[in-house]
Amino acid sequence: MEQYLEQIKAHPAFEGITQDEDILWLRKCMDAQVEKFQRGETVFREGDERLFASIVLEGTALAVSANGKLEKIEPGGVLFVGMPSGQSFYAPFTILADTDLTVLSMRVLRLGKLCSFRCVFHARLIDNIHKYFA
Repeated sequence: MEQYLEQIKAHPAFEGITQDEDILWLRKCMDAQVEKFQRGETVFREGDERLFASIVLEGTALAVSANGKLEKIEPGGVLFVGMPSGQSFYAPFTILADTDLTVLSMRVLRLGKLCSFRCVFHARLIDNIHKYFA
C-alpha cells in the first residue's frame, strides 16, 4: 500500500488526510487492502454481494451493465454507485479489468461508522465520502 500513498491522498475521499501514517493506519481500521487484477480478469459480477468498496488506483476498469452499456472507469473512479451502507451491497454491474488494474478496497461496514479507535482521520474519511457521494 505504501507505493500508492500519493494516489490515495490525491483522491477526494482522503481530502485533509495528509499524513502517510494516517493513511497506512486505515489498513487496520478500514480493513483496507490493495488488490491487483490482470487485463481481461473479472473483478466481480453484477448481483455479487460486495463486502468491500473499491477506488481505482492504476489502470482502467470496464463497468458492464445488464443492458450491455459499457463505462470506462479510470484512476480515481469508484467501483460502486452511490454511497454503500450497511455490511455490504449488491454489485449493480459487472466490472472487468480493461488493463492491468490496481484498486484500493475498503470494508463497506467501516465506511459508515467509526472504528473502536475513534480515529480523527477515519471520521474525516467518512465525512469526505458522504460529501463526495451525496
